Amino acid sequence: MSLLKYINELTDYLYQLNLKAMDAKELDIYKERTLIVGEILGAYMHVRDTDYIEAEYSIASWDQKTGTLTLTDKETGLPKMMAFYSKKEDKWIGLPLPPGSPGLTELDVTNFQNLLPQIEQEIIQKYPLDTKESSNNEPENSNDFDNSL
Repeated sequence: MSLLKYINELTDYLYQLNLKAMDAKELDIYKERTLIVGEILGAYMHVRDTDYIEAEYSIASWDQKTGTLTLTDKETGLPKMMAFYSKKEDKWIGLPLPPGSPGLTELDVTNFQNLLPQIEQEIIQKYPLDTKESSNNEPENSNDFDNSL
């Protein structure tokens, strides 16, 4: 059995067990918030080439073996988000949280959305468009181009 299939089956099973702790509305909110935060946090960690980031209130970690992205509340030590990226669905899938976990708040989502300009700037700095190379393929002045015809 492939690792992804195993994770999917385990996730389905854990969702079934966790449904008693989370009603359908809470589960939908968690899934929606995980889509947003997972995308931003995944990009942030990717652009920084790291699998661990410790901030003032949270710790983000990426487990390459399981493909799990976790955001942990530093105060409680409990995960606020556990997710894996589904290539098939092209999105982050929230994994069930242990009982008592705080989950993602609207403030968490807003704080991560506020990181977007910083992430975009870091991406631009890390992967600049090579305009010099593309301009080298063009003639230096239009007369040279016209003369080559």
